[in-house]
Amino acid sequence: MTAWANAMDGFNDWLLDSLYKRDRALRLNYQFGQLGSNLHHSARKSKYPRLQAWLESVHHQRYSSLLSHAVEKKSGRPTRHVKFGYQKIARKLLASAVSELAVIF
Repeated sequence: MTAWANAMDGFNDWLLDSLYKRDRALRLNYQFGQLGSNLHHSARKSKYPRLQAWLESVHHQRYSSLLSHAVEKKSGRPTRHVKFGYQKIARKLLASAVSELAVIF
């Protein structure tokens, strides 16, 4: 699950790049590769709340994973693997985000 979380965070970067090109109402030129700094964009949060939940969840898992960092930058605690049980949460969040995005894509 740890490698999957890292891969999904990369996928989300591509997803946001495509979304910002299609939906000009978001009023921002997305900086590819800067998902973390763009994570709390207010226009996207209000227009795509289910996508936002997915993005935040996956990014948090990746941020805390041992494949990304040796320690968490904010807390200084050692990172950990992503637990297998996260797949149930991720599956629900992803399904919800996909249904929300189906209108745009």
